Amino acid sequence: MKSSMPPVFFYPLLISLLGDLVVSLLAPILVYQYTQSLSLSGLAYAIEWLIRIVMVPLFGKLVDDSGIKKSSILFDCLKLVACLFIALITVSGVIQSEVYFALLLAVLGGFISVANAQLIIIYEKYISENHVYRLNIERNSVFITIADQLAMILGALIVIASYKMLAVLFVTVILSYSVNLYFFLFIYKEETPDASGQVSDFEDNQKHTSVQVGQLFLMLFIASISVSAFFSNIIDGLVEASGSYVIQSENDMPIELYALISASAGVIGFITSSLTQRLLSMNVRVRNIYCFSVILELIFGLLLFHYYYAFPALLIFYAFCIGSKIPRIVIMRKMRIELIPQAHFAKLSSLIVSISQSALPVIGVLIFYSKNNTVFDIRYLVLFSSLIVFLFSLKAINLYEKHRQKVSVLEMKKA
Repeated sequence: MKSSMPPVFFYPLLISLLGDLVVSLLAPILVYQYTQSLSLSGLAYAIEWLIRIVMVPLFGKLVDDSGIKKSSILFDCLKLVACLFIALITVSGVIQSEVYFALLLAVLGGFISVANAQLIIIYEKYISENHVYRLNIERNSVFITIADQLAMILGALIVIASYKMLAVLFVTVILSYSVNLYFFLFIYKEETPDASGQVSDFEDNQKHTSVQVGQLFLMLFIASISVSAFFSNIIDGLVEASGSYVIQSENDMPIELYALISASAGVIGFITSSLTQRLLSMNVRVRNIYCFSVILELIFGLLLFHYYYAFPALLIFYAFCIGSKIPRIVIMRKMRIELIPQAHFAKLSSLIVSISQSALPVIGVLIFYSKNNTVFDIRYLVLFSSLIVFLFSLKAINLYEKHRQKVSVLEMKKA
C-alpha cells in the first residue's frame, strides 16, 4: 500500500490554493488602486488579518467536531459567497467611498482567508488520521508545500495575464473553489472505524505515543513554534501590505506586477521544497536543516529591506527569503502531525496559525500610522525577529527530539 498521498488529493488542493492565491493577490492591488493610499492599504490588511486571527481557532474546532467532509463543504461555500460579493462591489462600482471600499473588501477578504487557513489544516488532519499516510509524513508534508508553491506561481501568472479582465479572474476563483467543493461532496469518503472493534498496531502505538505527549510538553511545543513563526511573519506582512505601493509609487511600474513577487517566491519555494524532501530522506539531522534555514532567512531578510525600493532587489531577495523559510515550514508541519493528538489536531493547529499570524495586522497598523511615509523604520525588527525565531525554533526541536527518543525506547521495549 502506498504511503504517499495520491494525485486525487493533490489536484483539488492545488486548484483551491490557486483560487486562494488569486484572491490574496487581487485584494491588496484593488484596495491600493482604488484608494491610492498606503495608509488605507495597511488598515485594510490589518482588518483582514484580525478577522482571520479571531475566527481561525473557532473554525479549527469546527473541523475537529464536524469532521473533514462537512467542514470542507461549509468553508468552500463560504468562500464562494464572499468571492461573489467582492466581484459584485468591484465590477459594479456601487461603493464610491474609498474608506468603505477598503473596509468592505477587508472584511470579505478576511472571511475568505479564514476558510483558506483551514484548507491546508484539513489536509494535514487527513494525514494525521490516516495510518497509511502517517508512515511517510516527511513526503506528505512536502506534498502540501509543493502544492502551495505551485499555486503561488500559477496564481500570480493568472493575475498578471488577466488583471485587465477582472471578470476572468473572478470566474477562475469561483471555478477553483467549486472543484474543491465537488471533490468533498462526491469523491472524498470519510474513514469509518474498524467494525471488528479490534485495535490495530497503529492505533495501539498511537495510544502509547500520546501518553508521552503530556499537556505541559504540548503547551511548550505549541508556544515555541507559534512565537518563532510570529516573528518570521514580519517580512511577509511588510511585503504583502506595501508591495503594491512600492511597485507603483516608487518604481512607476504597472501595479499588477505585484503578483510577480509571488511567482518568483513560488519558484524558489518549489525548488527548496524538493531539496528539503531530499535532505530529510537522506536522514540529515532536522536541527541542522532548521538552523541553516533560519540563518538564510536572516541574511535575505536584511538584504531585502536594505534594497527594498529597487524592484529587482525586492523580487529576488523576497523570493529567496520565502525559499529559505520552506524547510522550517515543512519540518514544523511534520512535527505538528506527529505530536498533536488527532482529536484536537485542527483546533490546536489553528491556534498556532492564529498566534503566528498575529504579526500581520500589527504590521498593517504600523503602515497605517506611517501616513504614507517610509514604512521601513521597523526593518531592524528583521534582525531581532530572526534571533527570536532561532531561539524558539531550537526549543521546539529539542522538545521534538526528546519525544522521538522516548518513542524509540517504547518501540524497542515492544519489540
